[in-house]
Amino acid sequence: MQSEPRGQLRISAPVSFGTTHLSAAVGEFLLEYPDVSINMVLDDRFVEMVSEGFDLAIRIGELPDSTLRARKIAQGTLKLVASPEYLAARGHPECIEDLGDHNLLHYSNLATGNYWKLVGPKGAERHVRVGGQFTANNGEALMRAAERGLGIALVPTFIIRDKIDAGSLVEILPASAPTDLGVWAVYPAGRFPQPKLRAFVECMVKYFKAQGSAV
Repeated sequence: MQSEPRGQLRISAPVSFGTTHLSAAVGEFLLEYPDVSINMVLDDRFVEMVSEGFDLAIRIGELPDSTLRARKIAQGTLKLVASPEYLAARGHPECIEDLGDHNLLHYSNLATGNYWKLVGPKGAERHVRVGGQFTANNGEALMRAAERGLGIALVPTFIIRDKIDAGSLVEILPASAPTDLGVWAVYPAGRFPQPKLRAFVECMVKYFKAQGSAV
């Protein structure tokens, strides 16, 4: 029985997270385990892991019910943002109800479909239907659309942190954005995961913990 991590891992990951965070974490893993190679495929869709030959996938947000095993490797947050120009032209939302008067930019891969799950004033979950002028399956595309003044986007902090710091995007309704955006390593269920898979997951947990776990 193989005990040392070796061989190839085929991994699926979202495009933005893969380029901003995962590639550095993978680099640390490969330095520690030189007998393992990684084929990382960046794609924002939910791949069919077994039929498409993936050993592991990185998924962000709510996980659909499945037979896959999941391990949380990091914690992210979402923010509602718009450009200063858009807010000057359309007004600054003061409450969740005000979003109905705005162009909401939609991420088409949301597990919740055409709804944003927001947080009401007393902590209750609120659903806001999203159906604006622009829909995309990539968070960076939504960020660019928001920067151009096309509407309001709900996007992960790791995509828009620099834009907020630079002032090209403004956070709105900070108390209403969901704060729990789990980053998960998911893989097919099995009694004994291969050593290379176990080692990779443990390395990801260790790496992001050292970064403070927040992305």
